[in-house]
Amino acid sequence: LPVSLGWVFALHTPLPRTGPAVPNRAEVGRQMGWGNACTSCSHLRMSQVASAEAAIAQRRKKMMLRVRIRIMEDVVRRVNDPALSYHRKRETVEELESYLRRMRTLTAEVSETVETVGKIERVGERAAIDEECAARIEQTLAHMRDAKVIAVLRGKNPQRLIARGVDLAQCGCRCMEVTLDSPDALAVLRTLASRLPESVLLGAATVIRREQACDAIAAGAKFVTSPIAAVDLVHVCHQAGVVAIPAGLTPTEMYTNIEAGA
Repeated sequence: LPVSLGWVFALHTPLPRTGPAVPNRAEVGRQMGWGNACTSCSHLRMSQVASAEAAIAQRRKKMMLRVRIRIMEDVVRRVNDPALSYHRKRETVEELESYLRRMRTLTAEVSETVETVGKIERVGERAAIDEECAARIEQTLAHMRDAKVIAVLRGKNPQRLIARGVDLAQCGCRCMEVTLDSPDALAVLRTLASRLPESVLLGAATVIRREQACDAIAAGAKFVTSPIAAVDLVHVCHQAGVVAIPAGLTPTEMYTNIEAGA
């Protein structure tokens, strides 16, 4: 019984921080790779950081409550042991069980809050696309459907890539992309964007990180493709009116991309 009461007293003391510290805004931005490269989406960064901080705090609170509930369940089991006999046993057990029910109710409310924060983030990000950007995205998609074929420019010689892009355009190719794993890919993008006619749609491929998407958009890319399910790229591209095409292999990856607005 003294051990069990010790558990009860422990419930009213702050739990030590066993997990990682909650990062500040600069750390959250650094970990998510936002950086300072993309000016077209900078107006969303502070709100996204605030949402991330709120979600982290709620999840940490939920984790702490779960730990306390497990401790309390162990206390109730011990004090309700039929082998124990002490003064006001029934009242003590009922009081502890009532406290445990309140803790479970609070945990359910926190879980609902965490889920709501996630939904607000997704809805807010998808609804943040203005009409002009949405119109540009639809126009780009229509252009890609009409082109039917997307030529891929990848190689080690930047000048040869530029020459091949110009040749493809003269042959009637209306859509092409430059892979960012090629040397000086951004310079190739900028040069082709200035040389090719407006009827040719130019994009960037093999994009993995947010800063790569921002640099490609600044270089003139009208669409961005990725070999991975990089959901963060969707939000960056949509704020600039650029089509985002992340990869999806499993049903979960496909569903996540669609929910993000890809």
